[in-house]
Amino acid sequence: MTLPELFKLPAVRRAAGITEEQYKRLLMTPKQLAEEELEQRRSYLKSRIRASQKARLGPFYIDKYEVTNRQYRLFMAEEKDKTHAPGIRYNTDGYNIYALGEWKFYDLWKDKRRSHDDQPVTCVSEGDAIAYARWAGRSLPSQLHWERAAVGEGGRLFPWGSDFKPGDCRCRVRTAKCPFRTVNA
Repeated sequence: MTLPELFKLPAVRRAAGITEEQYKRLLMTPKQLAEEELEQRRSYLKSRIRASQKARLGPFYIDKYEVTNRQYRLFMAEEKDKTHAPGIRYNTDGYNIYALGEWKFYDLWKDKRRSHDDQPVTCVSEGDAIAYARWAGRSLPSQLHWERAAVGEGGRLFPWGSDFKPGDCRCRVRTAKCPFRTVNA
């Protein structure tokens, strides 16, 4: 007797601790599993969209591109404040915040791979991001602003619309033989 034939017997499923729902999933093809997972994601996103639409957001602008190193350097030059420099603060005893060693600062702009003018600025603290936004006459978007920017006014499920089209995004789907599977970003 094969394993699938064994699992047809309710007593074997009970002994193995497999619920009826799990058994039904075992019988599904990879394509059916992928479609079910996609449907679960759709219903989750729809519930999130309904929740975010309950909050009233007035009209707002959100930048299309990230803040670049060039823009952030201009901010630092005008502010003349070196405490806003992007970088990583670390302890000589490791990254443990309770360590007693001396704190040091790794300046990311000394790293040629991260310091090109048109690259997005990275490793900026929340306080530094708020200071930059105030300087630029803007504010940081809230979670609701991000969600509204992603779904738009029509309540789309994805930035490009409500239909999932393979190739429109790079994602990882759990099932190995999923027809929608694309490479991880």
